[in-house]
Amino acid sequence: MLPVVGPSLLLKALILGSAPGSLPFFAFAVILSSICYSLMALWWAIEQFQREDILFRDAERFDLRLWFRHLLRKKEETPSFSESLFCFVLILMLQFASFNVMRDKLLDASSNVTALSCRSSI
Repeated sequence: MLPVVGPSLLLKALILGSAPGSLPFFAFAVILSSICYSLMALWWAIEQFQREDILFRDAERFDLRLWFRHLLRKKEETPSFSESLFCFVLILMLQFASFNVMRDKLLDASSNVTALSCRSSI
């Protein structure tokens, strides 16, 4: 996020002409951070392409059914990132599905609470 936000805010300041005194300081900070991010990305890419297992592995395709079977078969003491991500997505989907079912009941409950609070204030 920062490699995008810094230059965009600097461009906005340049276009609007705001804070002319501190603009060189911000420009230096943005350019320096952009150079650091670029060097880190270049270093990571070089490291990846020097490993033979990355270069010469078979073309792996992501199959949702195989991934789900793998999650059910391989059990560890603590959940892996994939398992926790799967549970998070499952909870979100169940919440979304239950909201459609419970929407009318939630709206009726909020109108009853509003009606009760109006009666008690009288």
